[in-house]
Amino acid sequence: MSDSYIRKFMPNRKHIISFVFIIISVLLFLSGFYRAYRISGRHTMIEFTFDYQIHKNDSILLSLRPFETRLKEAENDTVVIWGQMGSLNPVKDYQMFMIKLAGKYRPVMVTMNTEEYDKFLNGEEVTGYFTEKNFNDFPDFVLNMHNYYELENKITDKDYSKLGIVIVDRQKELLSFMWGIPFLVIGLILFKIAGSVFFYVPETTDK
Repeated sequence: MSDSYIRKFMPNRKHIISFVFIIISVLLFLSGFYRAYRISGRHTMIEFTFDYQIHKNDSILLSLRPFETRLKEAENDTVVIWGQMGSLNPVKDYQMFMIKLAGKYRPVMVTMNTEEYDKFLNGEEVTGYFTEKNFNDFPDFVLNMHNYYELENKITDKDYSKLGIVIVDRQKELLSFMWGIPFLVIGLILFKIAGSVFFYVPETTDK
């Protein structure tokens, strides 16, 4: 009498590891496509005349120099740097500036020691997107600027916005989805090596 077999889903360790790599690749693809979409349709500064026209995740082709003014008792204007932030990447630190756009003072974050950093300081065209992330300390800074800087008028709550700009490398943002390709390839290779996730096992019958 021949034995009966049933098909069971039985992934092994290699299958599980391959699934993890494939899931990571999918997440990186989704993140990359979102980042590319976010900066794909860049607005010009002319389109942002009033504050209400600006929304979170809008992209912009910016060509403004950072805000400059004199420190108290100083003779010359200097670029206002209101903060700096490190990252998990030891060679990727960010510096915080400010600009005046659409009638509001706004924070700007840009990666130091990059081409975009130099272009922004020189007032050349750079790509950015609007966000409030990482700008929570900006209100405290601008509201107290008059204590340290020479200003024509004291900045009030009506004069600034936390909706600022993060300047990015547009080419890298458009291609960021490609980070998912190595994980997908590794996941598919491991899945191929692991073989089928289904196995046939003898059917047991209770008497």
